[in-house]
Amino acid sequence: MRMRLNHQQREKLSDFFLDVAKILFGGSVLGPLLNRGEKPIDILLMLLGCLASMATIYGGLTFLKRKEDN
Repeated sequence: MRMRLNHQQREKLSDFFLDVAKILFGGSVLGPLLNRGEKPIDILLMLLGCLASMATIYGGLTFLKRKEDN
């Protein structure tokens, strides 16, 4: 069974995904770069953060595109 979202629900879901992408990027990519302690920068964490951010941005933009199509 497929759930149908109305215009406002799609817009809010899109905004949510884009906000999650910002938080992921800030926490996993910018955070280690700005917190220059004695710990070395974890490149794997930064790469996974970039991939997760891109995936959530794609999800958010997909919902925006569906909003414009309908």
